[in-house]
Order: sequence, then C-alpha cells, then structure tokens
Amino acid sequence: MSAAGDDAHAGAGLAVTASAAAARSHGLIVVGGGIQGVMVALEAARRGHRPLLLEAGDFGGATTAASLRIVHGGLRYLQSADVRRFLESVNERRWFLRHFPDLVRPLPCLMPLYGVGLRRRSTLRPALRLNDLLSLHRNRGVPRGARIPPAGLLDRDGLLARAPGVCPRGLTGAAAWTDAQMTQPQRLVMELLRWAVSAGATALARVEALSLSLHGGAVRGVDAVDLRTGCTHHFEASGVVNAAGPWSGVLAEAFDPPGARDAEPHELVRPQLSFNVLLDAPPPAGDAAVAVHAGDAAAGAGDAVRPADAAAGAQFLVPHAGGPRPMTMAGTGQVPWTGATGVAGGAGPTPSEAQLGEFLDRLGRAHPPLAGVAVRRVFAGLLPAEAAGSAEPRHRPRWIEHDRHGGPGGLISVAGVKYTTARLVAEQTLRRLLGSGLHAVRTGTGRPPPAEGWAAARFEPTAALAAALPGLCEAEAVSCLRDVTRGRTGWGDDPEVEAEALDWLGGVLGLPVDFEAQRGDAGGRDPARTGPPPDRRAASTEPERAEGGPGRGAAAEEHAA
Repeated sequence: MSAAGDDAHAGAGLAVTASAAAARSHGLIVVGGGIQGVMVALEAARRGHRPLLLEAGDFGGATTAASLRIVHGGLRYLQSADVRRFLESVNERRWFLRHFPDLVRPLPCLMPLYGVGLRRRSTLRPALRLNDLLSLHRNRGVPRGARIPPAGLLDRDGLLARAPGVCPRGLTGAAAWTDAQMTQPQRLVMELLRWAVSAGATALARVEALSLSLHGGAVRGVDAVDLRTGCTHHFEASGVVNAAGPWSGVLAEAFDPPGARDAEPHELVRPQLSFNVLLDAPPPAGDAAVAVHAGDAAAGAGDAVRPADAAAGAQFLVPHAGGPRPMTMAGTGQVPWTGATGVAGGAGPTPSEAQLGEFLDRLGRAHPPLAGVAVRRVFAGLLPAEAAGSAEPRHRPRWIEHDRHGGPGGLISVAGVKYTTARLVAEQTLRRLLGSGLHAVRTGTGRPPPAEGWAAARFEPTAALAAALPGLCEAEAVSCLRDVTRGRTGWGDDPEVEAEALDWLGGVLGLPVDFEAQRGDAGGRDPARTGPPPDRRAASTEPERAEGGPGRGAAAEEHAA
C-alpha cells in the first residue's frame, strides 16, 4: 500500500478495461462506487496509494443517487450540543464549496416559526448567533460567489413575501440560514471520480467483487467478475476497503472466515429506508429551501395537533431545476426496512404506497399548496439505522477492522452516514487501515478542469452534443442509456424528460436502455441480487481464499431530516 513510484498509469482510470487493470498491482482496492467509496479512492489517490475502485453497478447509484442534494452545515446539531459534529459538517461543506463551486451552490433556508416548542424566535435567535460564531471559518478559501452569509430571523411579512404559500395563521416569522445544494449531483460524483483518476486511481464499473485472496491471513487481492463479459479477474493489492453501502455488512460477513468475529458483521448496516419525492409544483420560495412542520402549522392555527405530526421532524422543500419546469423536492421520509438490499431486475428498495401516502398527507398539512400535487419520481435508498427495525438513521459512521476480530489483515469495512462528511470518513478510514503508512496529500493533485460537454443541466439535444456524446461516454465508462440519464446527467430525474432523452440517445449512441438488456448470456450476475454469487473463480496459486458476497457499491449518504 505504498506510494506509487511514478505516475505512469495515472489517468488511465475510467476508460481502462478490467483485464488491463488486472495486469498491474494496486496499492489498495476499494469495493463500492457510491459517494463513500469514491471519496476513499480520491483520498487514497491524492496520497499516492494507487487505489483501484470496483463497482458492481454504475458509479453513484443506489443510495447515493437518492439524496435530497443538501450539503448540510450542521445547524441542527447545536440543538443537542454536538459541537464536534457541527464543526465537522461546517468544514466539509466548506470543502465542497471550495472545490466545486460550479456544482455546489449556497442554499438559503427558511423555517416558519409559530411559537411552538424550541422552534420560536426567542430560542432560534441565540442558536443562529452561535451558529455564526462557531463557523467564523466557514468561508475560508471559498470563492466569493459561493460564500455562506450570516444567519438571522425574518419577521412575518418578510417570510410571506418570500414564501406566500406558508400557513399564515399564528405565524411569527422565520429562521433564515444558508446551507449548500448540489445543483448537478450526478456530475458531482463523476467529477470526484475524475479527480481521483487524475491523481492515480483506476475505477471499474460493472465489476463485482467475489472473494478475497489471502496469504498468511493477510489480504493479497480480490477476485472479481466483469459483468460485461462474464470473465473473472484477479486484482492484486495488499489492502481492501469495503465501502459497499447497504451491501457492506453482507460483504464484511462474507469476507471474514467462519467464526472470526465475536459480533455479527451485518450490524455494520442495519438498514432503514429514506426517500425523497419530486413534486410537480414550483418551489415555495424560489431558490430557497423551506423547512415545514405539520404540527407547528396546526398549533399556530389553533387546531388540534395529531400525535404523529407532533412527533415527526420537519419536511424540507428544496428547489429542483433541470426538468421541463421548476419543481420541488420534498424530504426526507424515513421508515423501517426489513426487506432485501436490492430486487432482481435492477429495481431498488422503495416505500410502500401506504408509507408514501402518509408522507404526502403530512406534507399537505404542513404546506397546503402541496396537497394533492402529482408525484413525478420517488428517490429512495437504504441508510444505516440506529437499531434493527428502527426508522431512525444512525448518526455516526461505523468501521470493522477485521484483523482485530480474527479476520484478514489489511481489510477494513466502513459504513458512512452522511454525504456531507463522506470525505472526512474516507480519510479516517485510511488512517485506520494504514496507520503511520498513510501519506500526506501530494502537491499537484488538485482538481482537474471539469469534463466539457456534460455542462448543461437541462436536456437540450443539439448536433454538437450528438457529436460529442460517443467520446464523452467512452471516457466515463457508459454501458447503457440510463448511465447517461441517471449517472452522468440529471435527465432521468423527471420521467417526461427521461423518455424524450432515451429516445434521442438511442439514435445517437446505439446502446441498450438498461445494462441488463445488453448482457444477455454473457454470464454476468444481476448486480441488484443479494444472494451468494456463482462460483466464477479462475484457477489461482493463492493458498487461501475468503468467499465474497454481493460486492455492490453506492455508499450511504445524508438525507435532510
């Protein structure tokens, strides 16, 4: 896991084949291509550790693709006096704004106040002042147009002027602060990955980890199947990071020898389902997000408050651009989950009709203009829960250092909990794995210029785009049309736009709509299936082998709550 002696293979990364990647050794292997795995690859590459990232599906899918797209500064943690988490969030939000001002913007946030509980002017005024005081460094190094202004309070008329649909009865004003929003989340993941590749990483999509190869009880590499061809390859490395998101617990258990642990490895991720909803309604406050609470609205109006509304958290209404018209994303619904991590055929977990209906009914009570509004799409993913069968998401990342429990040396599993702090968790993961062997960030490994050609947030078919797309898709390992509409652009957010885009892209690229349609009988495994993989291992001279499981990616991320 030492630093590279040279950068001969730097930048080969996204267009390289599995067989070419198998022909050279790597410093470490990262399993999982969601935000957590991508950040581990980036942090390792910038330190010269030559990472190889393996993702069974497409980069940035599953939970990573389902976020509310807010990069939180941690204001809510001051309510529980968790200053450490607050400062971590402020620092990591600043990191995104510094390095990606083209893809992350300041997001004004408004919370209507009705004098209920802690959500009243007398309580929020000192909290907002403390927020500003503790985050004095929040704009250090941030470009002028991406800086976070001070927080404050609005009076009743000031709020109604910005958000006229807010329930007016009992309204006393609003808390006003600024967080950040990913304007093109698909491009953000890909630009992070391109940065990792430019610093020396290699990344393979549709390559699923099957098993570890071991020698003397320590990791020596990973056997994985190329789902495009059905061929199995051995990738050599002396360290492995399991960052497979909802699948990381299953993979951790599979990579350990029988009886290695004194606790259940799948405790790494006890999943709960979080979901966000795209609504066919204009944002209630223009470019600002609004946090509404059904219980507060009822109490302010003098109506009886439903117990479920009183117990529920706020619902965030976030502006969404890129569709045929401005729309609103609402989130985040959180419910218990006891099902599988994936469904055969590529469909992911999703809320039941009853769970979605309950969320929408509560939203209509909190913000009446949204009652009965059409749902355009539901974005759902699995996050670690505080306890089995709980809807409450876990608040801290968790690691398994496998050699401390009788497992292989050089293997660590991680389950992050927030998109915002994924980079920090990646750095902490590498410190746990490499210890004093972790190198400092090398000079000359800053972010490269963004990929040209993907810049348009909206789908606008042109002759220039048609001419550029084949090269763009080859450079970013596109396998099917949905990789373009959902993994490289936001053209798949709205079904109406996606249908038009898929029709046009089919004529330009000649690719199948979905990856499953192109695989046929190539022998690859359904990357959404959660059972044991078929035995595709090639003959090997390695003396030990640890069986693998679903080496799936898309790490857990933050949803607003």
